[in-house]
Amino acid sequence: NLTALKAVWADASHRRADVVLFLGDLVAFGPEPKATLEYMRDEIAPAVALRGNTDRYLLDKVWEDADCSLPDWVQKSLKWSAKKIGKRGLKYLAELSEETVHSIEGLDTYLCHATPGNDELGVVAGKQHELGSVFSGVEADVVLCGHTHLPLRTAIDGTPVLNVGSVGFPYDRDPRACYVSFMVGGGSLQELSFSRTSFNLYESIRKLEESGMPGADVMVHRLRTASNTRPKSASA
Repeated sequence: NLTALKAVWADASHRRADVVLFLGDLVAFGPEPKATLEYMRDEIAPAVALRGNTDRYLLDKVWEDADCSLPDWVQKSLKWSAKKIGKRGLKYLAELSEETVHSIEGLDTYLCHATPGNDELGVVAGKQHELGSVFSGVEADVVLCGHTHLPLRTAIDGTPVLNVGSVGFPYDRDPRACYVSFMVGGGSLQELSFSRTSFNLYESIRKLEESGMPGADVMVHRLRTASNTRPKSASA
């Protein structure tokens, strides 16, 4: 969702951030995959950029797998996005890390798309106590993750965990883009905020409707409802 990404970058730029971190899922299911990738890579140029599960689907060409369990519209949409970003775009995604540790002024941040070692198992409120073994090998001051599109601040076995939510497709019934900003001092978090930024929702919907992207009706519904649901009349 390039419209939302530009709005967030304009808002974040006022904060004069020293470090920008991106946690994955860059181009799938949006109307402008190539332009979005180029804006992230060339304009924002994050200090760390991760590869999310949908980025991995593009690289794996899951639509060519006869045993792929993803819905038909998802496979068709992924194939459409892969064609749009081309070989150079796919090369950029292939160069991204799956997860990493990044130190900021003495604060060690563990960055992953969903959870350590798994880009599809998300941290969800009320179920974080089930993830102790998943986080057992993590040595960091704070874990930053995403995937669920649901912002969350919690702790797992004493380690602070921040699910940063979603810029382009929030699923917590708040249609505004979400990102996290924080300050570091003395090797620890000093200030932290989940920032919500309005963007031109109608422009994003118009772009989806005019894009020709398979599954555009599903993503329009998700933008309108800010939820991970499908319209009753959704494409197969």
